[in-house]
Amino acid sequence: MSDLKVSVIVPVYQAENYLKKCLDSILNQTHKNLEVILVDDGSKDKSLEICNEYKKADSRVFVISQENSGASSARNAGIDKATGDFIYFIDSDDWIELIAIEELVCEIEKNNLDCVGFNYVKEYDSYSVKNPSFVLEEKIYSGESCQEITRKAIGLLGEELKHIESFNFLASPCTKIYKRSIIADNNIYFEDIKKLGSFEDGLFNIAFFSHCNSFMYKNNYYYHYRKTNSQSITFSYREDVLNKQLKQLSLIKEIVDIDTNSLFSEAYQNRIAFISMEYFVNIAMSDKKFSEKYREIKVLFKNSEYSSALKKFSLKNLSLKWKLYYFFAKYKIVLGIYLLSTIIVKIKQKG
Repeated sequence: MSDLKVSVIVPVYQAENYLKKCLDSILNQTHKNLEVILVDDGSKDKSLEICNEYKKADSRVFVISQENSGASSARNAGIDKATGDFIYFIDSDDWIELIAIEELVCEIEKNNLDCVGFNYVKEYDSYSVKNPSFVLEEKIYSGESCQEITRKAIGLLGEELKHIESFNFLASPCTKIYKRSIIADNNIYFEDIKKLGSFEDGLFNIAFFSHCNSFMYKNNYYYHYRKTNSQSITFSYREDVLNKQLKQLSLIKEIVDIDTNSLFSEAYQNRIAFISMEYFVNIAMSDKKFSEKYREIKVLFKNSEYSSALKKFSLKNLSLKWKLYYFFAKYKIVLGIYLLSTIIVKIKQKG
């Protein structure tokens, strides 16, 4: 049995119905050298009570209780508490395969790795869907080739865009195990999602990969991501998406040098084009009149960074449905953007 210690960090919020399954999947891992850091983020249900029950039953469990501050704050509190050689994050309503950490640790020790990434399964109420990577090969990326991982985390290029649905495949922190010293030595934390709207996890990974010397993608399905129909309720209009996206983009440029690396620059431009869809779909979700939505869609085209990125965005490798969507965006066909965004909203709201 390996002596390598893994700190498992679990941000917990309103998870009483699922938390025990999550914690059982961690504590029954075949790799036993764990510390399990549960960060209750101001839950109003019995989540904290369950955390304390597990703490009493297993000396490897530590509990932090804080006022509600969001998942980023909870993960950061866990990072500060962690003492393991590696860190693994899991969300409190999900679970992992019992062999997962042992097999990941085996790869780490055998190949002297800084990080290992893997696949996940979407778990719906009555069925499951495997979510493989279409943009990573099962191999070790080391030295300069680690720049390829950083680039893929920023954005996809060329034939990778045949699978544009995998654009943010590398964003999730729950499908990777990280060398803790890289996080600690480079002061890597999660940004506040309230300021960014989304992609705080992607920024964390871009920062980590920019300091990583050896990464392995393992084509195994270790993680189970719970997606119940109730999640469609939270799919609603958000204010100020454009400014939050611009903040995300500015942080990417703070982490990596976009201007002097041509691959990073192209990937960055493709990210701008890609996230324009998030902006358009968000508008479609609002209760505003059509005329107001029409005007808001046109606002994005007044931003030079978005307008330039969409103009350069190649449609060549996109599948037909995405080719049509980004054709409308590229050529500023507002009615087409509005109609397709409305269709996307209706599909997502059905779960």
